[in-house]
Amino acid sequence: MKGFLVQHGTIIEKGKVFVHLFGRLENGESFCVKKLFNPYFYIKKQDKDILKKIDTTNLNLNYQIEEHESWQDFEGNSVIKIVCDLPFSKFIEKLYDKEVDTYEADLFSSYRFLIDNDIFGSLEINGDYVAGVNEKGEYIDRVYNEDTVVNGSTFFPKLKILSLDIETSKNSEIYCISLVCGDYKKVLIVSDNTHESTNSYNTEKALLESFFEIVKTKLDPDIITGWNLINFDLSVIKERCRKHGVNFSLGRNDEISRIIKTRSFFTPTIAKVTGRIVLDGIDLLKISFIKLSDYKLQTAANEILGLSKTEKFENTNKMAEIDRLYKED
Repeated sequence: MKGFLVQHGTIIEKGKVFVHLFGRLENGESFCVKKLFNPYFYIKKQDKDILKKIDTTNLNLNYQIEEHESWQDFEGNSVIKIVCDLPFSKFIEKLYDKEVDTYEADLFSSYRFLIDNDIFGSLEINGDYVAGVNEKGEYIDRVYNEDTVVNGSTFFPKLKILSLDIETSKNSEIYCISLVCGDYKKVLIVSDNTHESTNSYNTEKALLESFFEIVKTKLDPDIITGWNLINFDLSVIKERCRKHGVNFSLGRNDEISRIIKTRSFFTPTIAKVTGRIVLDGIDLLKISFIKLSDYKLQTAANEILGLSKTEKFENTNKMAEIDRLYKED
């Protein structure tokens, strides 16, 4: 079965490192491949004896040495492979203290796995899998076990894209969350009224719980996008989840999603969601060097698409008008 890689990473289970590959299959189903992986790096062969002088008892890892006569660095020095059973950052520090040069020690294990298997985005998967949501809380159509064989391939699927937008009160209470994913178009709203295009809830907490359930079990998107999505929509949702004791978990398992803010002006805030990619429309324009007079959605829609918002707030207080529309219209 061919598939397309959406996200990859590693997890430690029972003292072993597993690479997790998430994506979309050619039959339209989502997948996760779990592969046992032993992280490794190289050192010069001439430094082999120094390894014996390093105490690894407090590092909680074991390592093995592999040698091949053809392994060399760019200067022609023979190198050996150090294969570990766990991540080796502390081990590397001890080697640096002994002035031992290392090679390829800065590669994350999942990247190392992709390189070793010639995977550039598409992959071929052969193996047994567990279907549907399983006991570990994984919201994936197919979960392949560690005996699965994966190799690089050429294939590009139609990925599922979820676009979302929220509206809030001046106190950041969520009035509604709008969702568009393929043919699915719904507004989740806190309201006593019902409408064919809405799902209505009595409380904000109930809305949030339903939102996560819909995203994880009904829509299962590969990509989540929106406008100022991370700094506003997802940040507000995360804060409201904290208030109501709801898990902020948008991924393909029950792991809590994270919003990572940086202090650098040039580095955007990112959202880490297991098994999915979060793309903010504003950031996509900026990194594509598309310059606008400002980066409001109204400006971007007008200049790029020739479209305009239905409601405009240029001549009134925006938050007050949103409150009025929510309560009266």
